[in-house]
Amino acid sequence: CIETMDAEQVRVSGFKRILVRLDEGTRRKYCCRALEQDLQNVKNQMRACTAAMAEAKQVEDATRKLHASQRAAVSSELLDDLEMLQCHLETATNKLISGSKPQNGALDVAKEDLEVKEEAEPAETSTFEKAKTLARQILQTKEFDAAVHQIKHLERLMPVLKEVDDKKQKWWKKYVRKVVTHTLELKGDGTTDKRLSRLDRSLKKIEAKCPELTEWIKYVKALFCGLL
Repeated sequence: CIETMDAEQVRVSGFKRILVRLDEGTRRKYCCRALEQDLQNVKNQMRACTAAMAEAKQVEDATRKLHASQRAAVSSELLDDLEMLQCHLETATNKLISGSKPQNGALDVAKEDLEVKEEAEPAETSTFEKAKTLARQILQTKEFDAAVHQIKHLERLMPVLKEVDDKKQKWWKKYVRKVVTHTLELKGDGTTDKRLSRLDRSLKKIEAKCPELTEWIKYVKALFCGLL
């Protein structure tokens, strides 16, 4: 170690002797060039470090967005599953209630059953039966959010009306109007844009399945478009 230090001192001493022999201009030019080179090396290192940090930040942002989109997709799927499960449970409960003999003072479940039978023949498919049950259920719902969820499921059960008989067309047109009107009556000051937008999407799909409801749906949208 001592020998290394001695050798370094000898080298520096020799370098100083060379500088002393040079004139002032040459020494200044040499030292400036050396400093510029050192400064350039530092700048290059800083640029490389900045580029590496920017790349790492891009990777981090991309990873965060990917995870967020995956979580959003999973949350949406879970929400739909939960909504469908809720619909099935409420439908089963409603069937139990409608199957029992109504007591004095009970809700007008039996009355709704009679209205359905007057407007449409007994359902030939389980899908239409589910639609009738779900429509009655919506008319008994007291919460706006719940009614919007149920209308979403009712729309999924709804066929293209030109493909069904006249009596079923009449039933669908009547009960779509009834459930949507009932749902709008539940809308309060705290209604969120998200729920109104979901109702709007359901109405667009219903309109595609029954163009005859177009003018009525335009009127309904006008009632709440100011809140969207």
